[in-house]
Amino acid sequence: MTEPRPLTSGSLDFGGQLDVLLSGETFPTLWTQAAISYGLLKQCLDRVQTELTGVGLPTHIVSELIDPPEPSQGTGSPSVPRSSIVYSIVEDPQGRSRPDLSLLVQKERGRIVDTGLSEATKEYLRQVAYTTTGSSNGVKSSDICLSESTSESEWDEQYESELASSQVDGAADTDPDAIEAISSTRWIRIQLTSDVEFFQKLIYNLATLDGLFEFERLFMTNQMMQIRDMVAHATTPCHRGAATEVKRWREIFELYRKASIFFRSTDEGQEAQTAPVAAKQLEWFKDQMNQQKLNRHFTVKSSADAFISFMGLQRGLLRCIKFQELNVMALYSILDEFDQRTALRIRDRFPASLVGRNLVGGCLAEAVCLEQAEYVLSLIPRLNDFLCPVCSKIAYKPIRLNCTHVICKPCIIAMKEGRIGWCPSCGAGGVLTANKDNIDRDLKHRMWWYFTAEVHAKRNADRTRSFVKFMGDMVLDES
Repeated sequence: MTEPRPLTSGSLDFGGQLDVLLSGETFPTLWTQAAISYGLLKQCLDRVQTELTGVGLPTHIVSELIDPPEPSQGTGSPSVPRSSIVYSIVEDPQGRSRPDLSLLVQKERGRIVDTGLSEATKEYLRQVAYTTTGSSNGVKSSDICLSESTSESEWDEQYESELASSQVDGAADTDPDAIEAISSTRWIRIQLTSDVEFFQKLIYNLATLDGLFEFERLFMTNQMMQIRDMVAHATTPCHRGAATEVKRWREIFELYRKASIFFRSTDEGQEAQTAPVAAKQLEWFKDQMNQQKLNRHFTVKSSADAFISFMGLQRGLLRCIKFQELNVMALYSILDEFDQRTALRIRDRFPASLVGRNLVGGCLAEAVCLEQAEYVLSLIPRLNDFLCPVCSKIAYKPIRLNCTHVICKPCIIAMKEGRIGWCPSCGAGGVLTANKDNIDRDLKHRMWWYFTAEVHAKRNADRTRSFVKFMGDMVLDES
């Protein structure tokens, strides 16, 4: 997940600021109803904190259990797992995600293993949870529900395996005393109810958001298809003014790529823009189009309709990214609040699979932009895709070699005269054997249609070069 941006400072807490932002952005009612229920989750968190305190695990005790101080050296105590408490989100035998709280206790007496705990903490735990006799393992059954059910064998085997691999100190592999110490302990699960309610609500929120964003992605894909059809119709050669629209849309798309509204190029690749940066770049794109008058005086109606839909698509994607960022901030904030009030450190171990691909920073924008590049931007060819690798000009009168690469006819002639027989793009042969049968006529017509000005310039340059060469040869012959 992408690190959230902090909300603006003020007298309101995070929940209040979140409500203000959700209402201030004019999101659809369906969206605001699907947003993470920050207020309800905080109420559940109050009950989680109360329940933990009730079973003898207030925040300061949990903090010492989950990360106890290093035991003093030279005491002769065998090596045991450092942490006496583990909290995570796991899958039960039915495949449902649920929180799991486990304590490491001694098998015979049921005491929590004191891995370097302070004397005050040990005394507190003895007084609160382990002074009652007659109940299972010396634990107050009215306070804590311990689960050691052998009917969930698959759960237990997987769970104990994970704990063994993550909790046992490396020295235990070779130290007999350490092995004996670990074998005399066992993990017991403490079944709370309030944390189950908390994570059920949170996971439901995340699943709802993932479904909402998937619906919006499909809706935007349908918009792209309509834009593609309208642009294709407007740039068809049979329409009057189509050549003008081809030039207009090529300039619009080149300007759009330059704006880098939702992604920017870095040394590592493409990086998603934050919502404020994307909004700023979208405004820049609109200003540039106004200055260059690309958004007015369309000669084909379908072209004007396509432009309106294209801009609506960009605004819709920006709104999705804003809503996405607000919910990611809410998710991080509520998990941080959970950790601060329980010390159970679940934020960094919250499963990414539960967040949903569409809520992860950049994934929604990436999917939409990739589809936009495939369905819309590719409609109007880019000049860079039609350049000759030899002269770096448009490869008019394209000669397609056996290796499928294209070189313009004048450069092929020059290469033959210089006895250069390999393709400059891949090094394959075939240049010397190329002839008029290698002319790609379909590509020639496409170049003429999409890049009329560039073709005219290339033809004039070729004629000038041929004339200069001809006159030079005449001068040499006369001399």
